[in-house]
Parts: sequence; structure tokens; C-alpha cells
Amino acid sequence: MRGNTAEQGKAGILGTNRLVDEKGFEYSQFVQKGLIGAMMLDQIANIYLGADKQSADNTTPAEGKNYTAMEHHWDEAYGYLTSNDTYPVKGSESFLGEYARQGVSVSGGAENLYLAFLKGRAAIVNNDLTTRDEQVTYIRAELEKAIAAVAISYLNKTNSATDDASRFHALSEGAGFIYSLRFAHNAKINRAKSEELLNLLTGKTNGFWDLTAADINNVRDQIATAFNIDKTTVVNH
Repeated sequence: MRGNTAEQGKAGILGTNRLVDEKGFEYSQFVQKGLIGAMMLDQIANIYLGADKQSADNTTPAEGKNYTAMEHHWDEAYGYLTSNDTYPVKGSESFLGEYARQGVSVSGGAENLYLAFLKGRAAIVNNDLTTRDEQVTYIRAELEKAIAAVAISYLNKTNSATDDASRFHALSEGAGFIYSLRFAHNAKINRAKSEELLNLLTGKTNGFWDLTAADINNVRDQIATAFNIDKTTVVNH
């Protein structure tokens, strides 16, 4: 397959290095972008900022440590966003941290996301769980909206693509992020809606080869409406 030029009904290479199947799907992007939601967003929004982890002991430091279990869980949530002490560090972020840096530019800004993590951590130290919970709500909403903005942006990039390699690459990344949306806390685009939108993009007989601009814009517009995001949004990937 690597020696083949991809075309409708035939897997192979598009452009110089885009490996796609017979429907134009670039599965490496489906998986990579889908895991941003399935692992990173889920671990932050539902696990480490979730009720179970945030009900941990906040009185006695862990054995041999200078932090409580609750403080540690909060720090682990931050670790799924970035490995940097401060956030964002442009050019140094990766995975969810990098895409969130771009996506939250349509709302509160990446610096505000960082401040929410700091404020929540300080609140835990002060045993101010009301303020901590306010920051949990903010972080969850901002990360979900950031992923939605990036999904919209990739769908919009198909309009300016000059070849099938670029167009299908953007579609594959956008599809991966649409899949990721289901992992948000109380997701606005839940599993059923995510599947519906993905089917609109991938369910035609010849996959991406059969998609029209109207098909893509229909999916884009539904996401934009759900999150009150400008449907023309393009961020710097």
C-alpha cells in the first residue's frame, strides 16, 4: 500500500506522506486526536477533578511527602494538561496542552486556564472547597470548548485546502477531535451526538471522497451552535 497513490476505492499515499485507506481516512489522526479526549480530557475532567479523587484526604500529608492526597490529585490533573511548571509555554506544549492553548483563545485565554489551576490548588491548601469547585467547573468547560474550537477549525481548513492530501488530513484531525468531545464532563456533544456527527463525515459510500463542502459545514455549524463559537473560527494549529 505504501507504494500506491491513493484514490477513491484504493488505499495508499496522498501527497508526499499521508497514508489513507480506500475512503480517504487517515487513521493515525483518528487515533491520535481521539486519545486526547479519551485519555487526557477524561483523566482531567472526570477522574482527577471528579468527585472521587477530590474527596480524598486533605488533612494529613501523604507519607514522606509535603502534600495531601487531594492536593496530589489536583496536581495530577494539571500534569495531564502540560509538563511545564507554567502554562502555556508556546513551542513547548504538546497533545492536549498545545491544542487547548490554541482553542481557548476563542474564550477565556490559556493564561486564565492556568490561573484556574493555580486558584484551585490554593483553595485546596486553604480548605476552601467552594472556590476549588468553581475552578473545577471553569476548567472542565474551557477544555471542552477548546476541543470544540479546534474541531471547528480543522473543518474550516478543508475550505482552503488545495489538494486531497491536505483536505483529508484536516478532516481526519477534525473527526478525531469530534470523537474526543464525548469525554467531556456532562458533554454537550455526548457519545450519541458525536457518533451522529462522525457518521455525517465518514458514513458515505466512498467516505471523504464523497463529502461536499455543505456536508462539512453542516457538522461544523452544529458544533458551533452547541458551544456558541463563531463558525468561521480558525486557530493556528
